[in-house]
Amino acid sequence: MTRISYKRHRFPATVIQHAVWLYFRFTLSFRDVEEMLAQRGIDVSYETIRAWTLKFGPKIAANLRGWMRFTAATTSALVLKPQSRRSDQTCNRPACPQERQSVV
Repeated sequence: MTRISYKRHRFPATVIQHAVWLYFRFTLSFRDVEEMLAQRGIDVSYETIRAWTLKFGPKIAANLRGWMRFTAATTSALVLKPQSRRSDQTCNRPACPQERQSVV
């Protein structure tokens, strides 16, 4: 995972990340993202959003893939065992140990 540099850009990193996230997450057009940001008081052109998605989109995706690979490696070592939804739930199979105890 590489650190993305947002230097020499007019807007802060959070605005750029939010615009790129809106575009890719909800499959909006550049003009839709421009309008949504304008409603929040951020005056930005759709061409600027297009440039951000071309420049930062692949970098953000690469970082996410690296993060997903890291979390998959750490969670694969965990052993998950299924649990019953309710503690008083009985087994419906005839060979269930709970039923064998009740039959005398």
